[in-house]
Amino acid sequence: MTDKDTQAIEVNRKFTEEGADPLDAVEWIKTDVIIRNKDGSIQFEMRGVEVPKFWSEQAITIAASKYLKRATSINEGRGEVSIRSLIERVADTLADEGRKQGYFKTPESGRIFRDELAYVLVNQLASFNSPVWFNCGLH
Repeated sequence: MTDKDTQAIEVNRKFTEEGADPLDAVEWIKTDVIIRNKDGSIQFEMRGVEVPKFWSEQAITIAASKYLKRATSINEGRGEVSIRSLIERVADTLADEGRKQGYFKTPESGRIFRDELAYVLVNQLASFNSPVWFNCGLH
């Protein structure tokens, strides 16, 4: 047994249920995100962004304008147009990397970690700093 094996973690469910993606339990709506300059001209515009219905306008504006990846960096030229895809990109990447690096005692712990992290992020119980949202899951 290596040091890595003894340090691997077991993750238990607190917020989620086995077999149910926590992002499926969220009511998603589409909205337009527009940031205007003082003179009324448009500084940023993204139409039809999929967002959790319960998120504030400010949270939606920040996430869409800062963290959704444009066509040049992801999805074969299509870009992200969903907060759901943003959360999936980050949670899936961290869980996948944790599995690869042997951080979890079992594959099930890796799945639980992904689900619990997705729940925490979509419900805004915690958040990462900008570099994680900008970069995690890209190249």
